[in-house]
Amino acid sequence: MNLRSADRWSAEARSQLEALAAPIGRELLDRLDRLAQLKVTPATELRVGARLRRDYPTELVTAALGQHELRRRAEGKFTRAQRMYFTRAGLEQATAEIIARHRATRFAGASRVADLCCGIGGDLIALAECREVVAVDRDPLHLRMAALNADVYEVGDAVTAVHADVREADLSSVDAVFVDPARRARGHRMRPGASEPPLSWSTSLVDRVEAVGIKAAPGIARDTVPAGSSTCRNPLVDRRTARVHIRNRCHPRRKLASNVVHRDSVDWREFPGSHFPCVPALNRPDRGRVRRVG
Repeated sequence: MNLRSADRWSAEARSQLEALAAPIGRELLDRLDRLAQLKVTPATELRVGARLRRDYPTELVTAALGQHELRRRAEGKFTRAQRMYFTRAGLEQATAEIIARHRATRFAGASRVADLCCGIGGDLIALAECREVVAVDRDPLHLRMAALNADVYEVGDAVTAVHADVREADLSSVDAVFVDPARRARGHRMRPGASEPPLSWSTSLVDRVEAVGIKAAPGIARDTVPAGSSTCRNPLVDRRTARVHIRNRCHPRRKLASNVVHRDSVDWREFPGSHFPCVPALNRPDRGRVRRVG
């Protein structure tokens, strides 16, 4: 896909999103949700589609059907998935609500946080529950979805959306940063340990901001993590059983602990010592404040 066709696709996708976010689009999505609850079968699906196209523009119905399917897939990650907006890539890379809320507690001492590479807003929503957040992303479609999804969780007033390359973002007004670098490029996964921006850039943020948290790529070499950083463990959520697995970041196949928990009420004390990779130093889980180490 060349640059011109990519820009045209992006503009069309943003136009479709605005149509779905408008009253007529929301009405159509609500109608699809009600139909899904009636368990539409493959035999009746064509008739349902034809009926919807009589009442709504064909392009809107097509976009709504795709969005409805993504919302259905997102139910394992988000409790309000049926009101949110996604792209396929955005959903795949989004942090599950249960994990994002745990991670947000690591920023307890921060009053204004920058969420760099915010995507569709998985971490943004949790961060904005208790503080102001500056959401930065160079993808205008995902940035707009992040703002809409923050409204779904009633934290939109705490969010300032900034369309920019994160490397050019003004961080002078924040006292903490969370960055979730992209690990896909042009629809494909990058090599293990690679990200955009690279880990070396993300770790350098400590020279500009008091506290920095990074969602590191799986399989990173231990020697790439700065000394004194809080690292190594990564909770993974099984969406079907709500089983949480704690795995070692540097040895991702080595399971350290597991337990079955309720997605809406997690007591992380069941996983002593577990925490997320945060560079260079959201402090130990047994302390509530965010601070710089080293």
